[in-house]
Amino acid sequence: MRWSKKSDRLLQLEQLLLSHPRGLRRVELARRLGVNRSTVTRDIQDLSDALALVEEDDGRLWIDPANSLTRLRLTLDECLAVHLATRLYTSRSDRHNPSAASALRKLGTALEPVAPLIGRHVSRSADAVDGPDRREDPQYLTSLSTLARAWAQGRKVRLSYESRPGQAAERILSIWLMEPYALGMTTYAIGWLEPPGAPRVLKVERIRSIDILHDEPYDLPADFDAETLLRGAWGVWISAADPVDVRLRFAPEAGHRLRETRWHPSERLTELEDGGVEWRATVADWTEMIPWVQGWGALAEVLAPRAMREHVRGQVAALAERYGLPRPAGTAEG
Repeated sequence: MRWSKKSDRLLQLEQLLLSHPRGLRRVELARRLGVNRSTVTRDIQDLSDALALVEEDDGRLWIDPANSLTRLRLTLDECLAVHLATRLYTSRSDRHNPSAASALRKLGTALEPVAPLIGRHVSRSADAVDGPDRREDPQYLTSLSTLARAWAQGRKVRLSYESRPGQAAERILSIWLMEPYALGMTTYAIGWLEPPGAPRVLKVERIRSIDILHDEPYDLPADFDAETLLRGAWGVWISAADPVDVRLRFAPEAGHRLRETRWHPSERLTELEDGGVEWRATVADWTEMIPWVQGWGALAEVLAPRAMREHVRGQVAALAERYGLPRPAGTAEG
């Protein structure tokens, strides 16, 4: 295909390079664009003025995503959606993040001419994101930035990960996706971890050092699908074990609030005669649900699985002891 307008060709050239993070040579770019190599060379020079192009010794060209600006045009409703998503992330993170603040400021500036009230609110949100009350954590920012670069380029990372306090070990990670977790006010990197040679979920805050392995590219599994991977998770925890059926009984007082939200893709609700609700879902790991269940207090009762019910009973017994209350009937002494 030949491009009648240079602007169209430059845009296609940019899209080609972005879709091939490991780079393409000039001859391949010329073939795909249907032009000669001299035209590609001139286009590359023009593109270099706007994008961070890198040329390897073997002639491969690629765009450095960490130092390039993306071009994006959004409607007002789309800007609001991006704002809400960004606010959810930043309001559920306790760490200083200048990149998130910068993104909000740019969004606020873009909105100012068409929606001044919304634009100013977005800009004020940016001030809160990099305000003095946020925790300073340089290693966290370094880890986020390095993970983003490696993910964009399809390169493995070598990292030192502290799974338990004082117990850090070196691992190699091929990144599949990054996921924020509002309940834990944290961010996770999910991918193939070596060792043990299996999918794992890593908390970014526990990374103590990280480096990109530029000579070790990776490909996603042929059947990889992020939605399928996380479909059974309550939040971000995935498991190689069979999923578990969870049954909860909610008191009538909780019914309205429960019905307002779809808490899990697999949930099923059964209306009870007393006005309560029996809630069911199939999850990868019920352990991740415990804070949510306990947040309902006496309005929620675990019916199944038995191990989950006994765990919550133990927590209730410990809580009763902590507050000097009689132990719940049927609970054993510690």
